[in-house]
Amino acid sequence: MQSVKLDNIDYVIHKSTRKLSVKEFLENYYDFEYTSQKCKKCHMYNKRWSCPSFNNKIDVYWKKFDIVELIHLKIILDENLLNKRFSKDEIYTILNNTLFKEKRMLIGKLEDNNKYYLSTGYCNICERCSKEDNLPCRFPEMKKYSIESLGGIVTKISNELFNNQIKWIDMNNGILPEYLTLVMAVLD
Repeated sequence: MQSVKLDNIDYVIHKSTRKLSVKEFLENYYDFEYTSQKCKKCHMYNKRWSCPSFNNKIDVYWKKFDIVELIHLKIILDENLLNKRFSKDEIYTILNNTLFKEKRMLIGKLEDNNKYYLSTGYCNICERCSKEDNLPCRFPEMKKYSIESLGGIVTKISNELFNNQIKWIDMNNGILPEYLTLVMAVLD
């Protein structure tokens, strides 16, 4: 492994947004059966109140809103990070200083503007979710769902609406793609 400074990583962001009616979103970019099968592969499946399995119909949740504004960030990594191998800890450090940093900043802006949004990944407000203990959510007003957990097909959204194929990190070999993708949604 070659030494790379991991504190201040240079990257470039391309941000795009797209508004759709919820009806159009559900017709073209929603398949809860598909996404819930993908969610089953996650170590948090059924361990967070914001993650499947759910006791209610998810399409009813979407129908409380009229518009979905999709926010797409393409985070192009510094070339000195490419074609190198990193340990898992180094990859998480890189992610924390790029993708997760941008996600935190975007969430901060959305919360400052009192926007209801869908994030990525699982809710991490609590270190251990009360769902694991069969107790109600401690902070239901703060709980955040991801687009995927509610049936949104993020790869299709990224490909069709933003002309961007999502690239994946090769964790087994410690290799980063040339860019990372973040897709979030604001519901109105």
